[in-house]
Amino acid sequence: MGSKSGLPILGYLDYLKIGQQVPFPEIWERLLKEWCSAMNDYASRSGGMNGWTRDRNGDLPYWHKREMTNIGFLAAAAWRLGGVTIQEFEVTRPQDKKGWGDLWIKLDQLGCHIEAKGANPSSISREAVDDLIAEAETQFILPENEKADIGVAACFVVPAVKQAFDFRGFARQFEGDHNLVAVYMPSRDLDTQYNGDDYPGLALIGKTVWSHITNK
Repeated sequence: MGSKSGLPILGYLDYLKIGQQVPFPEIWERLLKEWCSAMNDYASRSGGMNGWTRDRNGDLPYWHKREMTNIGFLAAAAWRLGGVTIQEFEVTRPQDKKGWGDLWIKLDQLGCHIEAKGANPSSISREAVDDLIAEAETQFILPENEKADIGVAACFVVPAVKQAFDFRGFARQFEGDHNLVAVYMPSRDLDTQYNGDDYPGLALIGKTVWSHITNK
């Protein structure tokens, strides 16, 4: 089955859950759906990129396993929806340490600063993801000095497994009132094996660390 643009559908949004205390849930839903759509467009168009696809029919972006790659597609989704973003912007962290923020998004009423980490594909566990989100939390500017209304600590999870793995079930462990969970999966007829491992999909696990917005 093709997409509205006539391109093959090589990836899709498999699961989405937005916690009750996450501000602007409708905007997040649009953004995360567009994030998956942007990745699918890349996967579908990349079939003609000779030398980039490892003899595959297309190149799924999450195979590159870098948090910067995934952050880039999230930024692209915001632009596609009419928002604006900036990546790798200079910030002053707690204790007056200089650093670089991962992503700032302004989309409709949503103004959000995201700090993200990428999980090691060979050692995916609940504890590992929790630790990475906690590490991302420490990298925010102090909320009273923030230029965003919301701070989200996130982890991009790309497992590399050697046997069947309930990826959606794994991602659902992170559901919560202040959390975002989105799972992007390749189409079922796509070969996701590489070097003896299977890469079943990509999950974005996000936690609202602070917010100047109160849900109504």
